[in-house]
Amino acid sequence: MRVLQTFPVLLFVVGGCVGANDSSLFVNLDELELGDVWETAEYEHSFGVVNTSSELIHVRSIVSSCGCTSVEPEAFSIEPNAMQIVRVKLDLQSKRSERDVRSVLVNLSAITDDSAPVIWAIRGTVQRLLADAPARIDLPAASVGRTAAAQYFDIKTRFPVEEMSVSTTGGAPLTVAITAVDSRLYRLTVKQEASGRVGRFEGAINLSARVGDSTSVKSIVITGAIEGPVVPVPSILHLGAGRVGDELLGEIALVGSVHIEGVEFANVPTSTLVEWDQDKQMLMVRQSVHRPGFCHEEILCVTRSGTEKCATQTPVTIQYYGISE
Repeated sequence: MRVLQTFPVLLFVVGGCVGANDSSLFVNLDELELGDVWETAEYEHSFGVVNTSSELIHVRSIVSSCGCTSVEPEAFSIEPNAMQIVRVKLDLQSKRSERDVRSVLVNLSAITDDSAPVIWAIRGTVQRLLADAPARIDLPAASVGRTAAAQYFDIKTRFPVEEMSVSTTGGAPLTVAITAVDSRLYRLTVKQEASGRVGRFEGAINLSARVGDSTSVKSIVITGAIEGPVVPVPSILHLGAGRVGDELLGEIALVGSVHIEGVEFANVPTSTLVEWDQDKQMLMVRQSVHRPGFCHEEILCVTRSGTEKCATQTPVTIQYYGISE
């Protein structure tokens, strides 16, 4: 059996100081042991507190110094030889540790009228349900207009789970799905959608596994790239010079490894007219010179190509010089 070194996470619940005898409130130490538990944002645990004295004891407060522990009741009175059940809710999802197994120690301090704080130490071992999921996935580059091959990854869990779900964040152009092989093995399918702006992207795949009322979440960093093939040739369309009020003409090709089936335009200024010649596979530009000096315009061409009508956003730069009359 593999033994992993663990480190405590200290969550302190503190209060003010009072008087003398701290032995009148008795708790069975076995009730403070959590044992092995799953990682979850809301783990509930309870234990009994017995008043072993001959007098009524008032517990004025059990106050947490952090937002990761809540206690009910926060204050109570307990008769001699009586028992009070204390319920604790713990956040066992560490924001700082990526260890598969870690120990947890929670100190609760009860403040009474007549004694120093009574400390109850809750201990346990927290295991990450999705510890074996990869931390990062790097996808091969996908070409616009061509179907990217699906990638498959096995996701193993430390314990049988009842439900597994998956989502994405960060705007990555992905289609993801999760299917069960058995209660401890799932198949993650990732397919890159070859559409959007050409270049690299980075996002996240979020796995969520549920066991009873406990949920464990893990984010996987995912990277990939969309390669051309749609590029303007030349990269900058120089229309030369013209007087204010004149119209300059030019054309620019959009070149790709697949046939472009249509082009739409965005960010087109009112002084620019752009049309797509399907036969020539070229943009036809009519530019009105609306002011003197060097002018720079950038329009966005959304090209569609391939059997899946995948879209690529390709910027086209137009430059010209206006001459005053």
